[in-house]
Amino acid sequence: MQEGLDKYTRRRAQTAYVSTIVGISLVLFMLGIVAIFGLVIQKLQKQVKENYQIDLFFSEEVPKADIKVIEAEIDQMDFSVKAEYVSSEEAWAKIQNEFGEKSLDVIDGEIPIEPSIAITISENYFNLDSIRSIEAKMLAKYPNEIVDVNYSEEGLESTNDKLFKTTYFILFIALLLLVISIAMINNTIRLALYSKRFIIKTMQLVGATNGFINRPMIVQAIVQGLISSVIGMALLVGLLYLIQVYLLDISKLLNVYLFLQIYLGITITGILISVIATWFALRKFLRLKLEDLY
Repeated sequence: MQEGLDKYTRRRAQTAYVSTIVGISLVLFMLGIVAIFGLVIQKLQKQVKENYQIDLFFSEEVPKADIKVIEAEIDQMDFSVKAEYVSSEEAWAKIQNEFGEKSLDVIDGEIPIEPSIAITISENYFNLDSIRSIEAKMLAKYPNEIVDVNYSEEGLESTNDKLFKTTYFILFIALLLLVISIAMINNTIRLALYSKRFIIKTMQLVGATNGFINRPMIVQAIVQGLISSVIGMALLVGLLYLIQVYLLDISKLLNVYLFLQIYLGITITGILISVIATWFALRKFLRLKLEDLY
């Protein structure tokens, strides 16, 4: 009979161990989805910011060679991701392509657009104060060459507002999911340790110290966190593969470095939550009186 009871106890412990790993894996999988989504949004935000341009228009009297020199100088400035010379002919061809060649025509044989330099700004300067500072700097540095500085204030403020709201929405979702994850993992581990409460109390009664009892449980929690992170990451990779094959191409948004970041984050999170939840649950069961175990 005792042998049957031992088998039943071991089977319950194994079931609790497996269910704990499954529960943590699913939670880490959800956290991974949020992490992927957040990092992709961050990358898209950077692309949006660095697609914003400031156009410097030059007098027709300024030689092309001089404008090219200015282009090279601006290209080296800290606010510039790229500076590109755009001739009057190139700008006019672009406008005709957008609006139709027949709807626009040259005036008195002259193209009504000055040559320009299109500056793609760094994301760190994607705010109205910085843009105005760049404008003032350019006009002060090239007062006789530049006739106009063109950029969209409304577009900048609107984009900044949308990016701000998106960032805080993602942070809110991530924080909410993290709180839910901690609660779920904590509950799962508590239930798993509850099945071992008699073993823990028996060890106490025969003289085992709290440290001796805690040590294997904490090691087990670390192992659970590691295994769960591997399973959670495998589920995440599988989901991304299905999206890549059947929905849309996401290869340009994701890379190996990004996956390493997420995997390390998931692993550390899984281990920390498992260890902390195990430690607090153990404290509770170690303090229970024998009559409270039933």
